[in-house]
Amino acid sequence: MSDSIRSRLDRVLARIDTACASAGRRPDDVRLMLAVKHRSVEDICLALEGLVAARRPLLIGQNHVQQARASSEAVRERYPEVEIHLIGHLQTNKITQALACVDAIDTLDSQRVCDKIASRLNTPLPVMVEVNVSEEDSKTGCPLDEARPLIERVLAEPHLSLRGLMTVGVLSENATARRAAFARLARLKDEFDPSLELSMGMSGDLAEAIAEGASIVRIGTDVFGPRPQ
Repeated sequence: MSDSIRSRLDRVLARIDTACASAGRRPDDVRLMLAVKHRSVEDICLALEGLVAARRPLLIGQNHVQQARASSEAVRERYPEVEIHLIGHLQTNKITQALACVDAIDTLDSQRVCDKIASRLNTPLPVMVEVNVSEEDSKTGCPLDEARPLIERVLAEPHLSLRGLMTVGVLSENATARRAAFARLARLKDEFDPSLELSMGMSGDLAEAIAEGASIVRIGTDVFGPRPQ
């Protein structure tokens, strides 16, 4: 299993480096976030071991608060420098639990959630605003036309630290359409602060995301293999 995860990880890192070269960017401009939904602590740590060997930042994304709570302590014991982000939809009744086990919330998608998170904080929390740039009903994230007031709300909140914008790309076989969706998020980011991060791009569209300025790509299956049933 360790060889399998390590070899898959190496292939993903090579794809990221190739995409960076094609886009005229440096490999260290883009961080790999391990999407660890339904993965065991052992598998997560095997992948982190590979990132250490490759001298890459240690960054993982959890989809579910319960899974983050179950694994975060054990992962941090072995890799204290790891960053753990919530990349799944956050229900308001899970906010307190999430704040106890993650370092950042990347899926802030409404002013209601913004206010409820801020009300529980004493120190600034890194967050990303999630935007539904594909405008597909099946995807979470605030609509593009509601993103600007939400970003302004986050920027005005002293207990939230806006680190960037996040999206899930458009579901399309057309690379041009995928890239155009990412470009919309990049333009929105530049309206506020060009130095903000862009978390966008997954296994099937990381090259287009990197071409449009992604600083984080979120990869799960291509590193870990098929999800356990």
